[in-house]
Amino acid sequence: MPTYYEPQTCLPRFSWSKTVYPRILLSIEFWLCIAVHSAFVALLRLDYISFPPEDVGFVPIELLATLLGLLGLSSAILLRDSRRWHEILTQACARVSEESLMSVQELQALLGHVDPALPYRFASAKYVLAALYVFFFTITNGTIPARGWGELRAKGLLNDMEVEFLEARYRGALIAL
Repeated sequence: MPTYYEPQTCLPRFSWSKTVYPRILLSIEFWLCIAVHSAFVALLRLDYISFPPEDVGFVPIELLATLLGLLGLSSAILLRDSRRWHEILTQACARVSEESLMSVQELQALLGHVDPALPYRFASAKYVLAALYVFFFTITNGTIPARGWGELRAKGLLNDMEVEFLEARYRGALIAL
């Protein structure tokens, strides 16, 4: 029986592209904080900044002012980036909603008077709207609460068997449904 060498089974590679680490390593704020920290450590080691031995809890004013300035700068940059990310996310969610509803409307307009296609048209429109609900539940809460599954049942978008499958046995990402 041949044995195949698969290097990733011996040493699994950490997937960096799907984490926050590339974003952190590319941000100027991270490297600025590292540089300031290194400078303070070097200044403390070279005795340019010294702590008075009698006041153990005292922080030198130059250290405190620099750290507070860096904290203010980081907070302002984070606030600016958060607003930009919020605008991008809001626009993307609005596009998802509009395009999903547009596809349901096109489906209704295209197959509206074809009687043999009625069950398929109804099922596909129902599943598109259910996927839209699942998408928004997942991005706002991280998971779908029991109340969300109940809402999908109450609106008739999914039946009990479909909800049970998605809750218990579906291993994929619900957001990509």
